[in-house]
Amino acid sequence: MLSQGYQPVYIRELTGHTYKTIRKYKSGDPEILCKNTANARKRTSILDNYANIIVEKLDEGMILKDIFKHITSKGYGGKQTNFYDYCKRIIEENNIEYHTSKNIVGAPINKKKLNVQFISRSDIFDFIWLGKKLGAGLKDIVFNKYPILYEIHASVREFREIFNKKSIAYLNLYIDKYKNSDNRNLKSFANGLLKDIEAIENAVSSTFSNGYVEGNNNRLKMIKRIMYGRAGLPLLKAKILY
Repeated sequence: MLSQGYQPVYIRELTGHTYKTIRKYKSGDPEILCKNTANARKRTSILDNYANIIVEKLDEGMILKDIFKHITSKGYGGKQTNFYDYCKRIIEENNIEYHTSKNIVGAPINKKKLNVQFISRSDIFDFIWLGKKLGAGLKDIVFNKYPILYEIHASVREFREIFNKKSIAYLNLYIDKYKNSDNRNLKSFANGLLKDIEAIENAVSSTFSNGYVEGNNNRLKMIKRIMYGRAGLPLLKAKILY
């Protein structure tokens, strides 16, 4: 229709195609554009100019990082990620036997899954704070790799012992031990106890607790916040009592 002189407006109305499609068929080869195959739709790439070099280096077993450096020295200025995608396509299309890992003599390495056990930070936290067990031998491995855990673990046990024994003497020993610790968090915690020592001593020695009061205070604040600013005293009082 274009070769016969029809205008794009008429072709669009007649076929329902967009102007973009009409322009593409006007400038491209109709025989290629009409083929509904992956090769026909494949876009050209600046790396096509280096295809022979890339295939040659892949056959030689050169790693992609070194091939990228090589073609960069030849004038390629594109992105490394585009290069990796292009190489992947070339390897698949040409059935190239390519291995990303080779030993010292160039033989491919058979990658096998290692029998390892992953330990997360939450696992370590649960062990130190909640007393949950780690796997056999894992405690020694983790604690030897991170010696700071010894001090943290000891600190948690000693602090709990203060309240179990309800001993002011244990409290003073704890503060003296950790107020000059190399661990800045333990040091900060111990010095923080000193700033409010009277309240801490009362909490250790007394059988009474302000937990009930604090719990109700927390409940009051939660109710106030979920009212989205409509917390006038009469309404707030009604909601709390309800």
